[in-house]
Amino acid sequence: MARPPKSHSRSELTQLLRRRKKAIAASLGLLLSATALRLSQPVLLMEIVDLNALASPLMLALAVLFVGQAALSAFGAIVLQVTGERLIADVRLSLLPSILTGRILELQRFRRGDILARGISDTAAIRDMATCGFLDIAVGVLTVVGASVLLIITDAVLYLVALLIIAVSTALVCTFLPRIRKETQKSQAATAAYSTALDRVVTNPRTIRLSGATIREERRLAGRIEATYIYGKRAARIEAPISAIMELAGHGALVAILLLGAVRVELNLLTTGQLVAFLVALVYLIMPTVSTLRAVALVQRSLAAMDRIQSIRVIETEEERSQSSYRDLRCCLHQPGPAALEINGLSFSYNSTPLLQNISMSVPAGSIAVLEGPTGAGKSTLLNLICQFYEPNSETIYINGVDVSEIPLQDYRGIIGLVEQNAPLMQGSLRDNLAYANPSVSDLELWGAVSSVGLEPLVRNLPNGLETSVDESGENFSGGERQRISIARSLVARPKLLLLDEPTSQLDPHTEAQLLSSLRTLSTSCTLVIVTHRPAPRAIADQTFSMREGEITKIPGGY
Repeated sequence: MARPPKSHSRSELTQLLRRRKKAIAASLGLLLSATALRLSQPVLLMEIVDLNALASPLMLALAVLFVGQAALSAFGAIVLQVTGERLIADVRLSLLPSILTGRILELQRFRRGDILARGISDTAAIRDMATCGFLDIAVGVLTVVGASVLLIITDAVLYLVALLIIAVSTALVCTFLPRIRKETQKSQAATAAYSTALDRVVTNPRTIRLSGATIREERRLAGRIEATYIYGKRAARIEAPISAIMELAGHGALVAILLLGAVRVELNLLTTGQLVAFLVALVYLIMPTVSTLRAVALVQRSLAAMDRIQSIRVIETEEERSQSSYRDLRCCLHQPGPAALEINGLSFSYNSTPLLQNISMSVPAGSIAVLEGPTGAGKSTLLNLICQFYEPNSETIYINGVDVSEIPLQDYRGIIGLVEQNAPLMQGSLRDNLAYANPSVSDLELWGAVSSVGLEPLVRNLPNGLETSVDESGENFSGGERQRISIARSLVARPKLLLLDEPTSQLDPHTEAQLLSSLRTLSTSCTLVIVTHRPAPRAIADQTFSMREGEITKIPGGY
């Protein structure tokens, strides 16, 4: 999978920061003001020492400088932290269009755990960059400049010695920086792989245990964990020397200046107050230098995270179709009653591999069409094409005589329903699930939909009825119950065309017969297309189609 160019990630980071430029400027102003007070302290301290003025008002002034610096630093940090939280929210919000409206085929190239990792841990790295990255660099550089000026004025010789030590250590640190981004990308990818493997285990505990696969899965997870450790270790081996080198440089500079400064005081080339001021100012030089280099390393990690985030953000979203050409067709699409579906010569390829070839079928309004065939024949792919989740090689799908490519997606999908093969349910209440596509639906309609799929006795006997909580993936309902809840959810949306992918695959023969009888009745209000492997649905079909190797044929006979 192609990775966004590094320059593009930098550009996106810059744009994100510009959106919060006022807050960042306010934080920068507060932190720079704190820096100005910090750099004033050595000068005042030098006067106190040289004048032996420990009991003078100068001590009060020094205390005011310390308190003022602390207060400004605290307020600056608060503004910075809040800005960082806002920034992480901005990044996560920017991912929503791609996740919610990105082309299905492109989203399917990512593992679920990988998308979760990019939306959670990678975005958190961007926040760290905002709170400890660019501003640390900006404040650090200005602090180093200010401290350098103060040091030069105090004693240029001592400054050159300190500068030499710090410059050598900084040059050594810079040799590690280019590798940080590369190793961080590998570490983040390993974390995403672990997240995916963990998700696989958490969502399939019964299958794993009954398959005797617990040891295999444990080894798989252990391998993923080991990979995160290996790549994390590599990143740590690159980053750890940075702190060690700068700590050594700082201690070395302080010791060297203390020894050389004592000699210069002995030779009357420097006063004791000047030496004290120089040592304090030197600390103010070393600390921001270390912070700046760490911030540069943090920015490298953030750029690596942005690379991964960008791979989601660049996913092409579904095109919004023009409303202007659709206005004249609205009456055709929204005419009362079920919708007619017609497909003429549809073909579809994925990665240059033909999956469907010259598919043609006509389903009159208010009728039931059954589509059967072996696994992999292309039945579910055809349903995805009808729903416009996939784009056919040529636009050949018509609803009530209207080419669906001329209809805005939201309007088109508003008149069709899809019951997916795995019948997914969402966390929330049973009411939330049933009313998902029509939140304003009345209780009367909800109970009508529940009754039509034979679930009313079950729901009536639940302690909380429609307010019953649905566990993750609907685990507190059986497979057949989930299928019928999914059908009821589609009916609540009042579709004119209802597509059902294996709607009875998990039902017993008696319940299947009841449901099929209800579906036969429903055809008066919506057209039905049923994909199935089972023979029973053919009994209610007005026409039956068979799919083999991406081609379709009509089977004689009908209801």
